[in-house]
Amino acid sequence: MRSNRGFSLVELLVVIAIIGLLMGMLLPALGVVRETARQAECKSRLGQLANACEQYMASHNMLPFSISHLVEGPTPDVQVSGRGWIVPLLPLIDRRNEYNDLVLTGNFQDGEGMASSDPEHIDILQMNFPLLKCPSDGDSDIMLTAQPEFPGASLASTNYKGCIGDTRLTDGSGGSGGTSIFAGSEPDCHATNPCNGLFWRNSYQFPKRFDRFSEGTAQTFMIGEDVPRMNDHSAWFFANGDWATCNIPLNYNPDPPTPADWVNVMSFRSRHPGGAFFCFADKHVRYIADDIDMSVYRALSTRDSKNPVQTNELILSASDYE
Repeated sequence: MRSNRGFSLVELLVVIAIIGLLMGMLLPALGVVRETARQAECKSRLGQLANACEQYMASHNMLPFSISHLVEGPTPDVQVSGRGWIVPLLPLIDRRNEYNDLVLTGNFQDGEGMASSDPEHIDILQMNFPLLKCPSDGDSDIMLTAQPEFPGASLASTNYKGCIGDTRLTDGSGGSGGTSIFAGSEPDCHATNPCNGLFWRNSYQFPKRFDRFSEGTAQTFMIGEDVPRMNDHSAWFFANGDWATCNIPLNYNPDPPTPADWVNVMSFRSRHPGGAFFCFADKHVRYIADDIDMSVYRALSTRDSKNPVQTNELILSASDYE
């Protein structure tokens, strides 16, 4: 006689428990694999931006620069535009048509007017370019709605910001920002004096070449990561949305977020665990841990530090992705 006996309730519960245990062990491993793949892609995108910067410099004998949206600094051009350093790289990253449209449609200065009355222009400013996004930031494709100079507009953002150096940001306008709670180089240079990094909002007045670095390109941050949800100033095309400072600790994330507190959040951070990627001026990309010593971190952000940093001084995560 054949037996038709199936699983008892106890046996079924045991099988379910074993499957649950195996799934509990497998899912974290899958998460690690996926994050590793995302980090590899993030590193690749930073490298592509670095290559575009190198190509630009080969053609123009200087790094791409930003042009302030205001008449400011020691030698301002009255034809201010507000276009950031990423815009002239568009032809070098297979975005020639978008570059031509932006150049032909002209001025970024009147953010409110442009956003509300120029449909063709705003379409370009809302384009999410994958090359400018970190795959680990699941919110990176969400439109910005609080970029201060573009009230009411929805704008695309970038995770990758040029390094201004270690300037201590100050709101000299009497606004709510005040002065950054973190120490840094003073006076604040982002709108006036030449900064000790590579990119800031009126860097067109002080074009930079790599052969003028006192400490070498391998010890100077060029581009790093940010999280737009933590920083309202993140529009990819804009001279006041594409840079960050290293006087603020890496991965500083107020809880709850304060994205409008620009003097304390225009800094570098990522959604990767324990650190962020930086591309150096010699084009190599390194993963920097967020517990790096601040003196080392600030020195790496400047092109003319008096205290050169040795590679073994870097505090890296368990995995060195270089």
